[in-house]
Amino acid sequence: FLWEEPQKRLLEPGFEGLLPLLPLMKGAKQTRDETIGAMIEGLRSAGKDDILALGYTFAGLIYSTEDDKEWLKRRFAMFHDILEDSWSYQEIVQKGLDQGLQKGLDLGREQGKLLSARSFFKQFVEKRFPPLVPLAQKKVAHVKTVDELNNAFDKLLDVQTMEEARQILEEIGAQPHS
Repeated sequence: FLWEEPQKRLLEPGFEGLLPLLPLMKGAKQTRDETIGAMIEGLRSAGKDDILALGYTFAGLIYSTEDDKEWLKRRFAMFHDILEDSWSYQEIVQKGLDQGLQKGLDLGREQGKLLSARSFFKQFVEKRFPPLVPLAQKKVAHVKTVDELNNAFDKLLDVQTMEEARQILEEIGAQPHS
């Protein structure tokens, strides 16, 4: 296994493309400064700046204390422009952007559904129980999920009196009793 091999194996000529793996090898955690220095120097002298980002990423897996993180950030700070231009860094950033965008879209969809459900709920109360509109507006403004509104709506469909409707509206957002 690679992590059981001594670091000097990757420092031999012909292994420059594997230097980003150096932090994963035996003894790398104990020789942080030398390991990262050798990796950076080897990659730079081999003209492989484009994979410095991979080395930085692998190093982040091994050097994980707050002190290590700060040291690693400082050590790679001078290569910021090089890292940003590398395809590997751009791919990592793009994946992060895609995930963030998807989360934002999912959140936006959920918020849109909730706003729509709130509006529909208030319209229903307005048509069936007009005097209860202020209470309904107050209650649905704090509802966090469409399911909670749907449950209240299902209950309202079955009520016959204004007092039954008021009781259901009052229960919205109330903590369940144990």
